[in-house]
Amino acid sequence: MPADDGFASMRVWHLDCLRAQHAYIPDALSGQQLNTLTDCVPIGVEGHDADGKPLAVRDARSLCAWLHDLRSSARTCALLTAGPAAGKTWLMSQLIMHVLGQGDGRAEDDGREPLVPVLMRAEQLQKRLAEQGAAFDAANDWVDAHLKLTCAPPHYAMLRAAMHKQRVLLLLDGLDEAGAERVRIEKHVAEVLAPKGFVILCTSRPAGLDEAGFAKFHRLTLAPLSDAQQEAFLATRLGDERASALKSYLRDKVPLDTGGDAGTKRRVTANPLMLSMVCSIAQLRVGIDMPTTTAELYEVAAGAMLKRSGVPVSDDARALLQATFFEAHADEQRIITEAHLAAAAARIGMRIGMPAAQRAADELRTLVARDGLPLVRLLEAKPLQMQAFHLSFQEYYAMRVIGEGSVQLPSFAWGVWWMNAVLMGV
Repeated sequence: MPADDGFASMRVWHLDCLRAQHAYIPDALSGQQLNTLTDCVPIGVEGHDADGKPLAVRDARSLCAWLHDLRSSARTCALLTAGPAAGKTWLMSQLIMHVLGQGDGRAEDDGREPLVPVLMRAEQLQKRLAEQGAAFDAANDWVDAHLKLTCAPPHYAMLRAAMHKQRVLLLLDGLDEAGAERVRIEKHVAEVLAPKGFVILCTSRPAGLDEAGFAKFHRLTLAPLSDAQQEAFLATRLGDERASALKSYLRDKVPLDTGGDAGTKRRVTANPLMLSMVCSIAQLRVGIDMPTTTAELYEVAAGAMLKRSGVPVSDDARALLQATFFEAHADEQRIITEAHLAAAAARIGMRIGMPAAQRAADELRTLVARDGLPLVRLLEAKPLQMQAFHLSFQEYYAMRVIGEGSVQLPSFAWGVWWMNAVLMGV
């Protein structure tokens, strides 16, 4: 943090932090750092405004320009929806990098200051609401409360000043990942944040969305990756020869996206995460048959990430990790806590004995603490907080637990939170 805590210095520091966080996107299977703008597929965007008129938005670059112009509009909020693994968070990083390219200390053509991006993830907001609800109740809005709780005072002061002047681009990523707090957060966005005049872009899976609450928002969707985009990405990552050898696999054997509408089902590689997984698996399995079901794709990908831990992960620790993902998912939480780990240890302890379960828990804590478990990201060491590399992996492991019959679900309700897990067909 700069010694000078004035607005201009703090703004530059804030933008530098965002650049460090979003210039590269990690590929969890291979460990490669992919340049967000040059190594990653430029995801297609399409949509219409709040009155139903088509928008001239095609990708992250044009989305960036449109959002900057949006502050002159009577309606300044947009909602982007797309299915699981479609690239919503990937797009957010691309968008942020384009915004940073526009806003490195320069005024726009009309003399206005560039917007200051503020990224908030819904699962983090869910966690704070549960832990520090009184602070949110006392605040003007939940964004202000979240920033006050998570930012150093000079940083918070700069962001609050930018919000007061309506100079922020508020990015709310993953409304669907807020679990049990999703309805409250969606309601707050639509009824409290939207009327304040901020330029807001929210992302969410469409399942379970309160459409009425977002009726006055501009609406965007992600365009699936075309065959040409998929082939170009593979050629960039794998080279022309290996990419060419995979063409028949992409055309004939890659599993269909079970979440698509009847008659319009696409291969799962139309989604950036799945395409990246296929690419990394192809690098690891030269001469070995590629997966032909979505569940097998996740199984192979998860196995590859576990092998990247640097040390062998014991069978007990693998079982505990799976059980921990289930406990978090059953709790409708994206952020995994010590309580979820303890509940999972108690569950598998009935099968392998509590001493073995505790050793497995210690093993997982050690791996996560040294960033030695690519399947999960450490958020906080004490108290332990971590999350799956992608929500889809948590969903995959949760459904494996249920499929193995190792849990009793006497009054279980299959809500929208479970939709993607069920559709995986584990």
